[in-house]
Amino acid sequence: MRGAVVIIMIFAFAVCGCAKEEKNKIERVHKAAQKSDASHSGKSQVTKMPIVDSLKKKKLNKNSEKTIGEVFDSYSHVVSEEWRETGTNTNKYYADYICWFDVKTISMSAIKDGVAKSGLELKFVIHEDGEAFIVMGTRVEIKNDGNLYRTILPLSDVASVVDKIYANQEIKF
Repeated sequence: MRGAVVIIMIFAFAVCGCAKEEKNKIERVHKAAQKSDASHSGKSQVTKMPIVDSLKKKKLNKNSEKTIGEVFDSYSHVVSEEWRETGTNTNKYYADYICWFDVKTISMSAIKDGVAKSGLELKFVIHEDGEAFIVMGTRVEIKNDGNLYRTILPLSDVASVVDKIYANQEIKF
């Protein structure tokens, strides 16, 4: 009987030790992500990007009271953001909005799945006639293994995400 109690106590200490190690691992990942956020903090002030500059002056159809630039550059639920642009030989141009969320917003289930940092990419297309649309949204995650993982969002989810950005509400995946 005494041997069983000792074995149970050893097992309990081992489980507690593993749980503590997992908690420490999560804290280390969060600290590393916060350092990354600190080194990339703030809103980007990118210049000499004519496609992005043009896009930022446009309005999305259903959200026509503010320009894209006014809304996305003032979205307060990100720790960093950037814009990128690419042109094609088919008279279409693309602008990407990439943002990273505060690590505090990552759910416990995502942390258990190894997510250390979470973000969003939205791809805009600008046609030759000047019309602009969001053609793709992607959830972006950096996991404990150091790899970047992308999940393409259904267009209905992209519309919901954009609505939250326009309402300056937190996005949770």
